[in-house]
Amino acid sequence: MMTNDVNDSWNEVSGLCSSLGKNMAVAIDALAEGVVIFGAGAQGRFAINYLKKKGVKILCLADNNPDKQGTLLDDIPVVPPHDSSVTSAPIVLVAVRQTLVPLFRQLDELGIISMSFDAFFVISNMDHISYVRNNLLSDDRSRLSYDGILKTILIGDNSYCASVMEGNQYFALPEFVNIGNDHFVDAGAYVGDTVEKFIWSNTGIFKQIYAFEPGETQLAAMKHRVDRLCREWAIPKSAIICENAGLADNNKSLPLHKSNLLVNLSIDYDCIGDDRQGESINCYSLDSYLAGRPATFIKADIEGMELAMLHGAKETIRQYKPKMALSIYHNPAHLFEVPVYVNSLVPEYCMAVRHHSPIFAESVLYCWVP
Repeated sequence: MMTNDVNDSWNEVSGLCSSLGKNMAVAIDALAEGVVIFGAGAQGRFAINYLKKKGVKILCLADNNPDKQGTLLDDIPVVPPHDSSVTSAPIVLVAVRQTLVPLFRQLDELGIISMSFDAFFVISNMDHISYVRNNLLSDDRSRLSYDGILKTILIGDNSYCASVMEGNQYFALPEFVNIGNDHFVDAGAYVGDTVEKFIWSNTGIFKQIYAFEPGETQLAAMKHRVDRLCREWAIPKSAIICENAGLADNNKSLPLHKSNLLVNLSIDYDCIGDDRQGESINCYSLDSYLAGRPATFIKADIEGMELAMLHGAKETIRQYKPKMALSIYHNPAHLFEVPVYVNSLVPEYCMAVRHHSPIFAESVLYCWVP
């Protein structure tokens, strides 16, 4: 049941955690012998990293995609769900986001106990999540949004995210519009859609835009859009710099992961997988790139590299205290690691969470100094 009362909402989160207690206990017991992960994609990569760092053996990965079956991911075999190594496992951790309910049903029909890896992660880190929710977020609307995200994570029911969804992503708060004279950093600029929203949100008044996009196809589309925007708004072309690069904790070259979908491009920060020697992209730390030049607004939607970007921008953030709109949904750890790190850099930041999608995607942490 949806609620607009922040106390009732948090109690509902706690109740959902309790309802998963039996499966959580099975999962914890299974860690000693090794676990099976369902999903050989981006979320599976995160699960591998997280569990390996804790010394947990990954027995195998299950996946419905026949093109992935029979391959290796980080030297771990990928098998079909009906493989005996999956069906004999005490529990399978499902590292998939948007198709959780049908996957739970599929595994149940195979007689397999399963649990969302994200839910396992959230329950394992509830102390950190509770601290952010109750101590760092500035308003009740943020706490309700945060709770809606957590509820969807815990049971895979997108209606909770849909109930807290709102529009105007990256510009949802009054502190982020009609400022003028901003030095705007767009990390993960894609095809320039946020660059255009920024210009409209500031009636064309700004000092400088730095737009970082690692994908060549996306960059070409962005440059086409920027040419149009410069003509339409009478903006000097030098005011918008488009960089075919990523942002990270330091200057380095990292592998790219591509798919047939334009939106599915990511940088492999942890270099997991057999394709680590494939196509790569140059990445900068924002501190080294700006070399002391100001940033007054940073937006980041960079497929899980948001925390690395922040580490590479720490001096800029400390000096200029920019407004920031940071995606926190790619990696479940970012629900608490990103706000805690930002708070460590600039304790006076106010923080708010807004959710901009009917599913678990497009969750943004807004940070600003009053």
